[in-house]
Amino acid sequence: MSDSDKILSQQEVDALLSAIDSGEVEVGREGGQVGQVLPYDFKRPERVARDQLRAIETLYDVFARNLQAALSGQLRTIMDARVASVDQLTYSEFINSLPNPTVFTVLSAEPLEGSFILEVNPIIAFPIIERLLGSGKAGSHKPDRPLTEIEWRLVEKVINQALTNMADVWASIAPVQFKVTTRESNPQIMQIFSANEPVISVVVELSLGEHKGYINVCIPVMSIESFMDKISTHTQFSSRRKEEVPGQQKAISNALSPAEVDVSAHLTIETMRFEDLKDLCVGDVIRTHHSRKAPILISVEGKPKFHGNVGMMKDKLAFQITNPVDPAKKEVILRPRAEVQVDHEGREVSDEPSAPNLDPILAIPIQSSVVLAEKEVPLKDVLSLRQGQVIEFEKRVDEQLDLVVTDQVLANGVAVKRGEKFGLQITRIQDPRDVIKALGS
Repeated sequence: MSDSDKILSQQEVDALLSAIDSGEVEVGREGGQVGQVLPYDFKRPERVARDQLRAIETLYDVFARNLQAALSGQLRTIMDARVASVDQLTYSEFINSLPNPTVFTVLSAEPLEGSFILEVNPIIAFPIIERLLGSGKAGSHKPDRPLTEIEWRLVEKVINQALTNMADVWASIAPVQFKVTTRESNPQIMQIFSANEPVISVVVELSLGEHKGYINVCIPVMSIESFMDKISTHTQFSSRRKEEVPGQQKAISNALSPAEVDVSAHLTIETMRFEDLKDLCVGDVIRTHHSRKAPILISVEGKPKFHGNVGMMKDKLAFQITNPVDPAKKEVILRPRAEVQVDHEGREVSDEPSAPNLDPILAIPIQSSVVLAEKEVPLKDVLSLRQGQVIEFEKRVDEQLDLVVTDQVLANGVAVKRGEKFGLQITRIQDPRDVIKALGS
């Protein structure tokens, strides 16, 4: 058949149109099977399949667990880490998603080509720094500024730990060595790739007490493209090895075991305001919630965990656990955060200019407690505490007790009876203004 034979004549065209008009030939029938059609963005090419992204997520799940164990031991407190998301982005999208200023590091990844990026959000970086400096708890205010040189040196400990853990998880794929080549506070000036370069963004959420932030890992697709099949195969194989889970749990447990946490025995105070602090004098008696016959509240890192009976062992205070605190009941948190910020003069901080006025602050009810005894205990020992066990403290039974307000020791005193309840008679008191100043720090 010649090419000319494939062309319809005018007569054939007219016949076909007539058949369509009469209904003899149907066109545009509804209900036809049409595949889903999606727009394609040439500026954002999809070079990584979804199953490959899931494989990378599995890889970094191991990274997050190992990092959690390592940082919990390093910071001597419990830190949670989990993979929040794994996405394919362009480099410009990744950069625009980061805060400014931030903790931004460029990594070499020999023998892979290109550079990885590791970013730590300031919202979690500053609490970590405070913890490394020895602070018992991190403040709520985070400076909107770049890190100082000393702060960089402290946060580098966390970054180096992350690089070690990342190299460990990559070792099964390729022997990658990660090193920091550049550090910066402003991510917008770090144009190490073209704006449309495809990258994989791995977001790991870190939780330190009430503080949550993110570590962002940026992986250029070109660097790992040749390893994608190997990554998928390895993670599929690893996911079937259920026997490895107990080993991982044991490793995490061993890393956390040396970490010490604060264990204390408290008497919670019924009510107290700043107005009461201002008028507090030596000889005053502060009433508590606790009946002389009721169990004492035992807290771990400021959160109630057990009830116990007070006793004595070799002239030292000791408490026998009677029962754990019921999680369904909202017990008093013994280390509350103040809702009002004040300056060094004790004035409420406000965006609106106003005359100094202490009345609103003085009327604020505050949670206070009488600390009977306190000490640092290895986490493994705390986790093993059960009903009937005894916690021994170093404090002698004849030592004075501490009145703690907003995590600050305001006064000392001796235990007294006030009716059927415990009380604290003040023998020494600090300047209440020191407590008010501490709220603004």
